[in-house]
Amino acid sequence: MAFEFTYLADLNTGDEKEVEYIIQPGLLPKGGLMLITGDPGIGKSFLARQMGHEIACGRRLLGLFPTEMHIVAYMDTEKHSTVTRRRFGSEMWKKFYPDALYNFGFYDNETPMIDTARGLKSLIESFKRFGAGTVIIDSFSMMLEDEGKRETLKPAIKNLRKIAQTLGIAIILIHHLVKRQKLINRQTNKVEMPKIALDDIGGAKFLQYEVDTVIAVETPSPERRNVSFLKHSYCPIPMDSMEPLHFSFNGGRADPFKYMGNEQHILDHLDRGDNNIDHMAKAMNVSSRTVKTMGAKLQQYGLLNVDIGTKGSGNSTGFSLPDFKYLS
Repeated sequence: MAFEFTYLADLNTGDEKEVEYIIQPGLLPKGGLMLITGDPGIGKSFLARQMGHEIACGRRLLGLFPTEMHIVAYMDTEKHSTVTRRRFGSEMWKKFYPDALYNFGFYDNETPMIDTARGLKSLIESFKRFGAGTVIIDSFSMMLEDEGKRETLKPAIKNLRKIAQTLGIAIILIHHLVKRQKLINRQTNKVEMPKIALDDIGGAKFLQYEVDTVIAVETPSPERRNVSFLKHSYCPIPMDSMEPLHFSFNGGRADPFKYMGNEQHILDHLDRGDNNIDHMAKAMNVSSRTVKTMGAKLQQYGLLNVDIGTKGSGNSTGFSLPDFKYLS
């Protein structure tokens, strides 16, 4: 059978199907895979639960990244059923995400194996019946018969890709790091854990290439977490422009991850249709110049546009929200 080639002249005809995204700007496409990684006990599962609640409510992810409200299914494969139910039944989630009560579901029973035909069929039927738009698996290696041996990772991740693309859903995976050694910081002479790199992910090279987005969670101090993007295949923003995002975190005792910057207040105002720079400055107790500096940072992340023509004109910031397209 001969292959058919496409002429360059036939490209960009407007007939191509536009990619739809679960998380903007281009961080998680419909049919895509995202991986969350970090050291044990750092809060990966808590972060994933928070992300699930935010997607289920249609809120900005971590207070910054736009999402579209749809049903989220969470599969907890690590904890005992009683522990899982206590975690999801926490008053904190009801307080901060009341709209998620009928849009977020969890599964905590016998875990189906991704790398078996029976398990694959069971997962597809379950996700379809629940109507999930996003599935969170905590954790990936626990759904493998050999718990993450290299030879089982490849067919398992390909099966998950097949599920995501067949059902048109996004899948978020929590996965471990390889064992890392602390190094001496030459500037401070302190022994520190090095920054997480893609090669630190368990299963290393293969998983790097198979997932669309990789998020790393690190802890510079007990009450703080840094969230970094190690990879994004579809986001139009250059990787070197996406600095780590800083969050306060008390271990989930009373509050979720809280973004430590003020930039999200600009987005809150724009979401309400308020583009007045004086209102933003007053709400954040900063100067108008600082508001513009924050806007420039959000522009780097593709979260807002700055109209040069109206920048600084009257009380307008010149900021506007991008016209993101979501799931219908």
